[in-house]
Amino acid sequence: MMMKHLQMATLAGAASLALTLTACTATGSGTPTGGDVPRVEDIHALALEQGTDDVLIATHTGIFRFATDDGALEGPIGDNVFDAMGMLADATSLYASGHPGPQGNEGMTAPNVGLITSTDGAMTWSNIALAGTTDFHELAVDATSTPPLLYGLPSGESVVMRSDDGGSNWTTGAVLEARDLEVSDAVVYATTADGLQVSDDRGETFSVDDTAPTLVYVTRDPATDGALIGIDPDGAVWSRPGATDGWTRTGEVQGMPVAVIARQNAGRTSLVVADEERLVETADGGQTWTTLVSWN
Repeated sequence: MMMKHLQMATLAGAASLALTLTACTATGSGTPTGGDVPRVEDIHALALEQGTDDVLIATHTGIFRFATDDGALEGPIGDNVFDAMGMLADATSLYASGHPGPQGNEGMTAPNVGLITSTDGAMTWSNIALAGTTDFHELAVDATSTPPLLYGLPSGESVVMRSDDGGSNWTTGAVLEARDLEVSDAVVYATTADGLQVSDDRGETFSVDDTAPTLVYVTRDPATDGALIGIDPDGAVWSRPGATDGWTRTGEVQGMPVAVIARQNAGRTSLVVADEERLVETADGGQTWTTLVSWN
């Protein structure tokens, strides 16, 4: 449930990983640039607000909300200006990590906020764990477990961390230099320079899935357990319809992505992608794209 700050060189050579994608055609548009559209900069992650499927955008200056019903973009929510890095949502709560803003924030400890949570749509925050010590650049959740299993990639450490109690206590699992993290059908997936890594023991060990493309981003398809959507270093969009199925290249991403998430839209799975200028969406695997909102 989770989208993400693009640092492509962490997966392979910088030259081969640069995204210069101009072949895709955008169709339609959401809120136009200018007017009252707030400026969004340095995007780190995306999440879906429960109950609405509005898109939450974690940025260097707080969390913004794109409203699906009217196309409005607002933020930073609650006037909370902080460096929101990893972010995810489950059925009841929003979780985030990062750094307090320059003026400080209630419920956040410098220099790293650890894991913080909000139950009012990012209006207010409280710390759960690791205050002052940990900055998760990626967060993922296994919401099928009670309490939810949380996974994180802490900055400055090549490890996968796990919480079995909803975020209060954390243990260190596999040593792994990963870019992105996702959980689907109780299996943990991590994108790495060596390929898509898979763990079926709650992140204790990982092995490369030799049947999968090398991906930068991976996100679960909310319609089907075990279904995944990914973007490779060249900008191709890939999908896997189920845990035992193979991967198929379905299209290409538009622009240079920095965060992705899949959602249900009018009964179909769509992929939402953010770059530093706009939020776009495809319902056909990357063949065509709709601009939801532009801010630069």
